[in-house]
Amino acid sequence: MVPLSLEVVGANVTSLPLHSPVRLQCVAMSFPRATVSWSRGPPTPRTLPSAETLLDHVRVLSTIAIESLSRHHNGTYTCTASTPRHHRMMAQQDVVVLEPAEISVDSVEALDSRTALLRWSLEYKGNLPVKRYHLQMKNYSTGPAGDWLDMDDKIPANATSYTVRYLAPAVTYGFQLAAVNEAGHSNWEAKNLTMPADVPPKITWVQMMASTNETLLFGWRRPPHDNGADISHYVVQLSKQQRPVSNETLPVQMPSERQNYIFIFVGLEPGECYAFQVQACSQIGCGSWSDELDATTSDGMADPPENVKMQCFHDNTQNINYAVVTWDAPKNIRGSVQSYNVTLEGETRYRNATGSIVSESFLEHSEVRKENHVFKSTVRPNTRYAVRVCTRNRAGCGHPSAPSDKAHCDSPPSVPSSMPEFELNSMEGHEKCRQLKLKLQPVSERNGFIRCYRVIVIKLGEGDSISILPRNPDSVNLTSYEGVHQTGKGAYLAEAFDNDNLASEVVLGDGEFSLCDPRTTGPPFRLRKSAEEEGDLEDEERTLRVYDGSLDPDTNYSGFVEVQVWGPDGQILAKQSEYFKPVQTSSLSSSGTSAGTAPPVRPTDSPMTFLFGVICGTVLVVLVLIFVICLIRRRNSCPYEGDEGEHLGLTALLRRTVHRSTHLARGSHLSKLPYFGPIAAEELATVYAERHLDTDLLFRSEFEALPDVFRDRTTTASDSIDNACKNRYPEIKAYDQTRIRLSSDMDIPGSDYINANFVEGYREKKLYICAQAPLRNTVCDFWRMVWQQGVSVIVMLTGLEENGADKCAQYWSDSKTLDVGYFSVTLVGFKKCSDYILRTLLLKCSKVSIHLC
Repeated sequence: MVPLSLEVVGANVTSLPLHSPVRLQCVAMSFPRATVSWSRGPPTPRTLPSAETLLDHVRVLSTIAIESLSRHHNGTYTCTASTPRHHRMMAQQDVVVLEPAEISVDSVEALDSRTALLRWSLEYKGNLPVKRYHLQMKNYSTGPAGDWLDMDDKIPANATSYTVRYLAPAVTYGFQLAAVNEAGHSNWEAKNLTMPADVPPKITWVQMMASTNETLLFGWRRPPHDNGADISHYVVQLSKQQRPVSNETLPVQMPSERQNYIFIFVGLEPGECYAFQVQACSQIGCGSWSDELDATTSDGMADPPENVKMQCFHDNTQNINYAVVTWDAPKNIRGSVQSYNVTLEGETRYRNATGSIVSESFLEHSEVRKENHVFKSTVRPNTRYAVRVCTRNRAGCGHPSAPSDKAHCDSPPSVPSSMPEFELNSMEGHEKCRQLKLKLQPVSERNGFIRCYRVIVIKLGEGDSISILPRNPDSVNLTSYEGVHQTGKGAYLAEAFDNDNLASEVVLGDGEFSLCDPRTTGPPFRLRKSAEEEGDLEDEERTLRVYDGSLDPDTNYSGFVEVQVWGPDGQILAKQSEYFKPVQTSSLSSSGTSAGTAPPVRPTDSPMTFLFGVICGTVLVVLVLIFVICLIRRRNSCPYEGDEGEHLGLTALLRRTVHRSTHLARGSHLSKLPYFGPIAAEELATVYAERHLDTDLLFRSEFEALPDVFRDRTTTASDSIDNACKNRYPEIKAYDQTRIRLSSDMDIPGSDYINANFVEGYREKKLYICAQAPLRNTVCDFWRMVWQQGVSVIVMLTGLEENGADKCAQYWSDSKTLDVGYFSVTLVGFKKCSDYILRTLLLKCSKVSIHLC
């Protein structure tokens, strides 16, 4: 006998998707064998058909098979086993059918003409929690066959309502909603809603069609729809300074298919700014006002400004002259002030560097902001200025102010803008061993009347050079002739003369006296202590006379020329030239004496010394010839193509080489150039104007001071035969140490070369790139460099053509996209200014693009 036992096969709870098959099994074990049955409840248990399988003499397997689960299969299933001896045992197994939820859309209502509210309830969860709700919408105004569009597919599971905004009035919409759980989407529940009509929409297209000094004509376009109610009229409004000036109604004949409307305002004030608005109206009401459109009536010619005054001043701290102009607004502007135009009329008469008396007149125009009634500007020295001011409105510049005694001034004189180069030379002959010859050049009196030229001689000590002298000659301490020759070195005044007595040459050390006219207006310059005030003119002249004593033989001398100009308030202004190149006086000859002393005898040279000098000279000449031949061969080894295909042959190369050799090399220590140091920001305008004088003399001198070559730089890539045709000029090369190297996957010699160099910035390296103007065969390389280096600004310092010669290949197109290799260049913006043109270019490569200005 085996006691009864019952066991369910598998889990006690079975969860399966809808329409899935399932088998429920239990095993009963007893002897004698038990009888097994299945039932389902509650509420009322119902016996279910099952199949039994004898596993052995004591075990029975009972099975229920369900081929497709449905919702009514949810429930608890009981397996019951009983024996002939009335023993009984039960086991249970739960079946859970997983299916999509069921919802019901309870209502859809319009909150206003553009907003709708949906409400729904959850009818059946499907034995799974709801994860989210999915809402779709259809616009039936486009036709019943329109597509359903997703509104929101992530509505929270706990939501029971949803607000739909930004709908169109008088339009029928359909809304359908579904719940989503792990088993999938529920069935769509749909409802339709027609939105109520609304006031007409806002007018978005408004234009000013025409204007005069008293009228404004406006136009607008009918809204694309009327929101369900026909437009009956328009309301137009014109305002000035936020205050309505005119409010009019324009009726509309109904029904009307007219799209464009106009309205004219008359009797307006000239030169005034107005704001225009329009709104569309229906029987429901009026829509929103259109955006304000500013419009202005035409201006008239303004009256001249009043109380125009001008004063000239001198700033001692910055050593500049400036003028201050003031004025009051005109009585009748006839419009709105946009700016003021200030015109300075300059006139002067002076003696130029050639000694000729010339007259100079010019005009300088400046624009001043409308808020300012004061204009300050630097002015040229020694010039009579007059000013005229006019008021600019939209009609142009009005009547200029009339000349008056208060509208002019004289700018104070100043020192010359630049000094010429003076040359100091030795003199031949034993009787001239104590003298030197100074070649003089006249200085222009453009900046002021020159009171006096003064020649300062500097005696250098043995072994000294001018490098030990102060950088600025005005810092040199002057003593007397006697003091300098007693101490053995120093500086003293040797010559003094006015402009009328200026000679082309002057002998230094001739023992003569010179004198600037002491009767010239202004305080006299006294080298020594002044005579008593009660002394007569002869005593004063004797005191002012400058003694040019003889020089010491075999001695190095330098010096400089100082020009004195009468400045403002009677003060003397001075400017000094560069130091003379040191020159040595001659030695005393064997037949001459000086001051009773015998001069030293210089030993004669031996024959060996003479022979050695001849050999050295011959070797030097041979080396020079070899260098010239190598230079010519090196230049001819590269087939230079100048100016887009013009061949530069041997003759032209020799001509260019000879032409360059006739100029003093830039940066040479032999050139007498002024010192170019840092410029203070507040002095930039003055220095800029000063260097423009005398046909840009200082700018050209500064350019000539730039070195041609650097010893620590090489140009191997530029000298390569493969890159010869990529250089516009043979003498302008890219240094290997700083040149741009193009990235390339092409195994072509020279494909990484372009004639361009990095230039260091003030605080950052590789901040700028200096490149030659592109040739036709290097335009692609140019854009490769721009793309590779991430360049966003290109400054073009040359024209495409200058003086009939090609200077740059056009690397963009003004009308269409230019395709260059892998790049395309498109002009997207163009702005023409007074002296330059700003173009905005779009550079594309593959799927990436950048903007260039």
